[in-house]
Amino acid sequence: MVPAIVTITVAVFLVVNFLVNWVVELVRARRRMKARRLALERSEIAEAPPEAPSLKRVAVEEPLASVLVWSTDPAVLTQFRRALALGGYRVDTVTTLPEASLVLGSEPFDLLVVGASGAVPRLDELVQVGRLHDPAPDVIAVHGPSQALELPPETAADSTIALPCKDKTLLAQVRTALEQRAQRLEAERPRVRLVTANRPQSSAKHIINVPAGLFIAPNHTWVSIQPNGDVRIGLDDFALKLLASAVDDVELPLPNDQVGKTVPLFSLYRGTQAIEIRSPIDGQVTAVNDALHHDPELLSTAPYTRGWVCTLRAKNLTEELRELRLGEDALHWYRDEVERHLESRNEIHRGHGADAHN
Repeated sequence: MVPAIVTITVAVFLVVNFLVNWVVELVRARRRMKARRLALERSEIAEAPPEAPSLKRVAVEEPLASVLVWSTDPAVLTQFRRALALGGYRVDTVTTLPEASLVLGSEPFDLLVVGASGAVPRLDELVQVGRLHDPAPDVIAVHGPSQALELPPETAADSTIALPCKDKTLLAQVRTALEQRAQRLEAERPRVRLVTANRPQSSAKHIINVPAGLFIAPNHTWVSIQPNGDVRIGLDDFALKLLASAVDDVELPLPNDQVGKTVPLFSLYRGTQAIEIRSPIDGQVTAVNDALHHDPELLSTAPYTRGWVCTLRAKNLTEELRELRLGEDALHWYRDEVERHLESRNEIHRGHGADAHN
């Protein structure tokens, strides 16, 4: 008798607990939907900024992802804005390419949805703007019932949405695109690889090559001791792939310059943007790699060999080498650096979402 009562009591408790949780979640879902509808209404009546007069932004709370939609069809924009916002996505919509480039250049998005008919001049420039962010947004092409959008080969879409489509179908395709994006980003997650004589470096963007036998400084410069006692200095693969890709030019130090530790040693240029790299060693410049002026890509293609920057005659080498990392210590440090980089990237993404909501 007692076991039966205990069993019934437990069963009743589980049923009641399930019902309570179900009701609580139902109430939360209704509140979320109410908040999303209110955000959608606000986007329809909000005044657009002068630099993007067609921009309409729906900033829902705790969005599943952020989506930028550009289309020349107002009906497409209205449907996508409504369906995605009510589905839990933060949505920006614009009607012109310059406005789309402006919005996309100012903050990161997970998806870029483009919709028009036929060939669109300068559409590739919009996609290139998206690639300035890390990670870049995936591209979804919207194909209308009459004529499909023609994308240049270099800006091929990651997925497509065919119109007309129901909101439910639209949301399902967006979810699929985001799942595929998450899988790709996980596969491309930066990984550390030790480079030895029998294990050459990888050119893959998500592989961070760590050279055996080189000393690594906290600012991602490397130091190699030369036969004559001088030290050769360069920039590591981590900085070049994750922080300073696409270097257009290098400003080298001058021979015989006296350089103090942590003092600017050389600069990288991307267009007009300059990135100063400080010296890991105190000493005098004895040689510079002039080949970098003619071929700055050597920094990326051969960072630990032909892509060296300069050599110094160190003043206090033995003591300063103790502050640098080598071997297993360097490997562990690089893994921590990758995690810090990814967390910083996520914080930037979350920060833009919060700013849009506020």
